[in-house]
Amino acid sequence: GSLIDKDYYAYLNRIIEKERISNVKLWPNASFEELHSLRLQSKVYLHARLYEPFGISIVEAMALGCVPVVHRSGGPWYDILERREIYGYAYSSVTEAVTKIKTLLNDPNRYIEKALLALQRSKAFTYEKFSESLYEVLNSSEFRYVFLRDCNTFVK
Repeated sequence: GSLIDKDYYAYLNRIIEKERISNVKLWPNASFEELHSLRLQSKVYLHARLYEPFGISIVEAMALGCVPVVHRSGGPWYDILERREIYGYAYSSVTEAVTKIKTLLNDPNRYIEKALLALQRSKAFTYEKFSESLYEVLNSSEFRYVFLRDCNTFVK
């Protein structure tokens, strides 16, 4: 993603260096092609933003076989994982996130099972599914009533 807070980026790099963490790399301002390549090489997609409205990057990662690990708040938890840990995992603390990632990476069968379920779930967010859902809503009598009512037009 885009680097907005340079101080936070520097802080994270200091932690990575101080703790000698060799399996974490930060890619600020990565291009779409770089992100795509990184997701193809990854098994887990850790999404750390709290109260994310939706999180299309999570769905993109799931479509490439990454198992999402999202904070138990906002759209990723409610809309993408449907408040269940079927298509990925949710966490409330850093410790919980670490535990779930370790469990997933240490169990190849669990990873494959979750990755296939994540891939399957990602298909619910395709353009075709969106078009079908929008068409159904626009053609429903409930939508017409709400739309007309909100426009201060009443139909007898």
